Amino acid sequence: MIAEKTGPNEITATAEGGFGGYEFFFDGQSYGSVGLYTTTESGEVEIRVVDQNGCVTVAVIPFEFTGMLEIPNFFTPNGDNENDFWAPGNREFFPNIEVIIYDRYGRVVAELDQVNKWDGLYEGKELPTGDYWYVVNQNDDRDIRYVGHFTLYR
Repeated sequence: MIAEKTGPNEITATAEGGFGGYEFFFDGQSYGSVGLYTTTESGEVEIRVVDQNGCVTVAVIPFEFTGMLEIPNFFTPNGDNENDFWAPGNREFFPNIEVIIYDRYGRVVAELDQVNKWDGLYEGKELPTGDYWYVVNQNDDRDIRYVGHFTLYR
């Protein structure tokens, strides 16, 4: 078995030899014939491969999650298809992410999750050019919070 980190949040295991019909287990959970495992946590990952005759090989490898949020410092919701929405990049690595956007008065103007983006509207109306503040909670075992601001340009 060969196991290697193939992305910021993934490990790919391949099996050879044996009698084929491989079943892959990552940290005790079966992934069937799929040798791809994704995680947002660092630590050791146990990989077990079982062939069709029941032969088993096991490896434990260290894994460090290296995905990071990318937080843009501006956006321009003017319909030109460039920077029309604001949202942190790489949110796909953080399934429990929570993003709250505030205006200069502390009013919550948008709440985002892993999928949603902000279009610069509040209750259907365009908000003016200016600075807006965000709080981003990863909501994972690292309990990381980002706080900062960005500019909306009209």
